[in-house]
Amino acid sequence: MKQLLIGFVALIAILFGIFNIVSTEEEPIRIHNEQLSKTFISQKVPIIDIRTKDEWKRTGIVEDSILMTFYEPDGRFNEESFLRNLNSKFDKKSEFAILCRSGNRSNRVTRFLVSKGYQNVINLAGGIKQGIKNGVQFKHL
Repeated sequence: MKQLLIGFVALIAILFGIFNIVSTEEEPIRIHNEQLSKTFISQKVPIIDIRTKDEWKRTGIVEDSILMTFYEPDGRFNEESFLRNLNSKFDKKSEFAILCRSGNRSNRVTRFLVSKGYQNVINLAGGIKQGIKNGVQFKHL
């Protein structure tokens, strides 16, 4: 009987430990895709445009977007420099969106940022190209 009581107490302790762990977990990492549209822009989610300077000049930029090149024209990038710049504007729990020309680079950068602990990163799937299809107006530099 004593062993049964000890086993029961141990089982209760284990269950309490499991429930305690589950209840104190942080929110799961959130990453999702959206499209660049007038509706998305009206939500006032900060947009980080990671395209190159030449791309910004060619198509224009989303009004009030943050221009922060990730990839150089030759495909190179400097993770440390980008993260330093990003960290001066956002913390890891801030919500913001990543924008490129077609959504390929923004998808890679979004995944990279999630791997670095950013929790609310939005990939603007389809990029500027999709924004053009959705009738978004761009500010020319």
